[in-house]
Amino acid sequence: MKSNIWTGMLLAVFCSLNLSSSLVLAAAPATEISTANKIQSETLFSKNELDFTFYLRIETIIQNRLYNDSGQRNLLDYLGLSVGLDAYYGRFFIESSNRFYQNSQTATLGYRLADMKNYQLDILLGQSYMNYLDQNHGNVYREEPSEALAGIDIRGGDINQGVRFTQFHSNKAWWIDVAGDLLTDSHGGWLVDAYFSQLYQIKNWEVQFGFGATYFSNQMVDYYSGIKAHEVTAERPLYKAGNGTRVSMDVSAQLPLSNTWIFFAGAAFKGYSAAFSDSPLYKRGHQTSLNMGVMYVW
Repeated sequence: MKSNIWTGMLLAVFCSLNLSSSLVLAAAPATEISTANKIQSETLFSKNELDFTFYLRIETIIQNRLYNDSGQRNLLDYLGLSVGLDAYYGRFFIESSNRFYQNSQTATLGYRLADMKNYQLDILLGQSYMNYLDQNHGNVYREEPSEALAGIDIRGGDINQGVRFTQFHSNKAWWIDVAGDLLTDSHGGWLVDAYFSQLYQIKNWEVQFGFGATYFSNQMVDYYSGIKAHEVTAERPLYKAGNGTRVSMDVSAQLPLSNTWIFFAGAAFKGYSAAFSDSPLYKRGHQTSLNMGVMYVW
């Protein structure tokens, strides 16, 4: 199984490299490509200095129940506090945020093969695509596990590796990831993730609209929604999942309040296929969320 995943990943990298070359060749004359690549290459290799941005997010979050676990009940369930770091050293990077995907809290560890004006090509060294789930952490965190989640294994720590190609055009961007669990062996599966985003500048506001779709292999879906024999209870039957999909839509807005403080608000929708929602762990096949808060940037 592992060798099949590696073979697929190598093919994906090869195809993505060919795709990126074709797109660039179609977009500009050969002389422009040569000059741009030379300048970009010199910039990337000569800038071996650490460049980073650190930020703190304080927000309020309202969301419906995705899992059969209890939902938001107390004041603290509606509050969120998180820290983030975007750091760059040469071609290596850590990105806790993505300006084209403001509702994502997933950090990415990667190596940038190409960073041109209209496209980027990254090797993903670590990327997660699903929420952490265990007996204490379902829809919200609880000190004591609920009946619905008590006794389940941890679903988390899937640090996937792969390749990402991102194309930019004016205020639009789209990307596609092909990634899999190659090193940690938490699920041994793979996925294809695609996303499109458009930004609008309205006075001092930056407004973003986006939508995406993800295909998950059966190993990955089963890792997050399957029920193993030792997890079975009277209310939680055995469940073996197949491959599945997820679609997402989101809108967000940011307004600078000062040089260091930023106000933000957003709404997001995620819809999961029956392979997820038929699981005894899931209450429904979709989740909507609203958030609003401030961010302090160093």
